[in-house]
Amino acid sequence: AKDSSELVAQLRSIHSKAQQQKKDNEESGNNNDELKNLLKNTGLDLIEGTVRDNLNAGVVEPAISKIKSLRFATEAAITI
Repeated sequence: AKDSSELVAQLRSIHSKAQQQKKDNEESGNNNDELKNLLKNTGLDLIEGTVRDNLNAGVVEPAISKIKSLRFATEAAITI
């Protein structure tokens, strides 16, 4: 078993860095998002127990599926 709390802490740290970079860029008027672009697709490799770039690993978030699910749930709620 991998140390899940350590992996999640590493992932949160990386996401925090990307968000802080965005905030700093907005405050300074700088549009340099290099760090944000490097870190925005960061996720967990649970097999190896590491933090990785999920886009390069071929893991893509199914946004279309989520949108369809929300539409169907909304229609169901309206029907009820």
